[in-house]
Amino acid sequence: MLLRDGPLEKHAGQMPALLHDLADRVGGIFMDQFKKAGYDARAAPIYAHALVGMVAFVGQWWTDAKKKKPAEMVASHIAALAWMGLRHLPKHPTKVQRKASS
Repeated sequence: MLLRDGPLEKHAGQMPALLHDLADRVGGIFMDQFKKAGYDARAAPIYAHALVGMVAFVGQWWTDAKKKKPAEMVASHIAALAWMGLRHLPKHPTKVQRKASS
């Protein structure tokens, strides 16, 4: 496992702390939904931290990339992996559409 600034070293307002806090909030939502669906709610933090980490790390990669892929394409692939996992990953994910700003 790779670790980046574990929660014990987190400083308020810094990116690792914000991601940890976000994952904790997502974990709370997942926990409620896992209970309702009959899943083991104790596993919710694992999925929450994995999802937040995946999105954050891909976002960092995209930000640093010299030749950026379209954001919608990157989001489509992240969504496909998150929803379907590797076993059911579609060869061509459905494109994520940006919402029109009001």
